[in-house]
Amino acid sequence: MELTQENESLKTTDKSNALYEIVKAGLLNVGDVVHFDYGPKGKLKTHFEGKICSDGIEVDGIVSSASVSALRCIQQISPSRTTTNGWVTWKTADGKFLEEKWNALLKKSDGAEQPSRRKKHKKKSRKTSAVTHPENGDNDMLYHFAKGGAIIAKVRRVGSWFVLLAGSKLSLKYDFRGSGWMNVRKNISVGADGTLREDIECDSPSMAAAFVAGGARNGLTFWKNKDRKELKSLGK
Repeated sequence: MELTQENESLKTTDKSNALYEIVKAGLLNVGDVVHFDYGPKGKLKTHFEGKICSDGIEVDGIVSSASVSALRCIQQISPSRTTTNGWVTWKTADGKFLEEKWNALLKKSDGAEQPSRRKKHKKKSRKTSAVTHPENGDNDMLYHFAKGGAIIAKVRRVGSWFVLLAGSKLSLKYDFRGSGWMNVRKNISVGADGTLREDIECDSPSMAAAFVAGGARNGLTFWKNKDRKELKSLGK
C-alpha cells in the first residue's frame, strides 16, 4: 500500500520532529506498534493501532503526526471531534504514552525533565537582570534561528543557568502539562507580539527552548551558536 502524507491543517497539539528524535535515540524503532482505545463514556471502546515512522505514525497507509493520526481514528467514532493530543493518546507496547518517551529523551539528553514531571519549576525559573549577569562574550551565547535565518531567541550561558534574554520571541500558543510550568509562563512579561520583556533564568536548555516553542523541545538541538552548530556538538 502506498503511503501518503496527511494534511495537518486540523487543530492539533504536536511536537516538531520529536518522533524522529525519539527513534534516533533508540527509545522507539520504526515499525513499532502503538495503540489506544476510544469510545463514548459507558459504551464499548474501539481499539486503534498505528505504526511508528521516523516522521509520524502510519494508520491505514497514511503517515501523519501523532496528534493528526490519533484524531483521524477518533473521528471514526466522534466525527465532530476537532482536536486531540496524540502524545497522551497513543501508547507503546510497554503501556507508556508517547509523552513518556519524550520525557525519557529529555532526561537522557540533558537531565531536564518534562514540564509535567517537574515539581518546583517556579523556583527554577526566575527573573534576572543585566546587572546580575554581565556580558561574557559570544562564546556563551546561543541562538534559535527561523527557517529564513533570522534570530528568534537568544540564551546566555551563565554557570549552570541558561538565561533566556529579553527581546526573544516566545510562542503565544503554549501547551504545558503541569501547573508549575503554566504558572511560570503566565507570570512572564511578554508583549502582544510574543516579545519577552525581561531576562528569565532557566535551569536547562530544554526549559528555555520550551518557553520559546510553547511546548517540550530538546534544548541540545534547539539552541545553536553563531556558526549554527547545535549545543550538543559544542562539548560544553
